[in-house]
Amino acid sequence: ALEGIGRSEPLSITVIVPTLNERENIPEIIPRIVSSLRNAGLDAEILFVDGGSTDGTPEAIKPFSANLPVRLLETQGKGGLAGDVLRAARIAKGQFVVVMDADLSHPPEKLPDLLRPLLRDHCDMTIGSRHVPGGSIPDWPWHRRLASRGGALLALPFVDVKDPMSGFFAIDRDKLIELGHEAKGFKIGLEILARGGDTLRVREIPIEFHDRL
Repeated sequence: ALEGIGRSEPLSITVIVPTLNERENIPEIIPRIVSSLRNAGLDAEILFVDGGSTDGTPEAIKPFSANLPVRLLETQGKGGLAGDVLRAARIAKGQFVVVMDADLSHPPEKLPDLLRPLLRDHCDMTIGSRHVPGGSIPDWPWHRRLASRGGALLALPFVDVKDPMSGFFAIDRDKLIELGHEAKGFKIGLEILARGGDTLRVREIPIEFHDRL
């Protein structure tokens, strides 16, 4: 179990994974998430929210629910990515939720690092960051690195973090629902940061971000 948290009971966490045509990644991402959390002694569920896949993604997810804490919510994508994340948050069992992509660009092995500061009440939100010391984008060409930095700079008037466009973040479930309830589009994490303002305690956790598979 994690040291220094001061809690002996299982910790309640939901990992929300939005999907759209990610069938081939499902057999890899689920074991990696489960292994990462179990090795850290964390009790969690994985909640996939599918926005209308046509490649058999839901069918690839469903068999895992027989033996693992895996659930599936199918939305047909009517509310966009932000809407899907919020619908999943409303049925999540966890007090804390992590939002991550299914394409393996967000490393599941970093889940405990994102969750520790929240579980210890050191902050309100953590972000898996490519742009803090220790973070990297090893397989991106220079023009994509420049575009990523440019996007972060454009967000500076609204948020005070180095990688607000990451999309890999952890937050208290109630805060996600409260701050994200009007979010639209693909960057719900950025909207939460902007709405939370100076009252939202945020910590960036370095990650190695890989191109999508």
